[in-house]
Amino acid sequence: MDVDGDSINELVIDCGDTLILRYYEGTVYVYGFTFRSLYHLKTDGSYSWNHTGSDFEYGENQIYFEGAEIKTKELYRIVNEDEPNAE
Repeated sequence: MDVDGDSINELVIDCGDTLILRYYEGTVYVYGFTFRSLYHLKTDGSYSWNHTGSDFEYGENQIYFEGAEIKTKELYRIVNEDEPNAE
C-alpha cells in the first residue's frame, strides 16, 4: 500500500509487531513498530496507538516520509491520569 500518497508503495507486515518496508533510491528500508505503538493502519497513513503504565494514553498519528526518513504527525492524543477528565 502507498502509506503516504507519494506514489511509492510500502509493504506492511503485521507479525505481532508491525514492520513497514520501503524501497527508496535503490535501498530497502525497514521501520519497526512494537506492539501497540501502531495498529489499524489506514491507506492515508493514519494509525492508532496506545501506551499503558501509571497513566493511559492513546491517540492517532499519521505517517509520512522525508527521503528515507520516516516521520509521524500527531493527529490527537488523550491522556487519562486516573481522573474522570481527559485532556
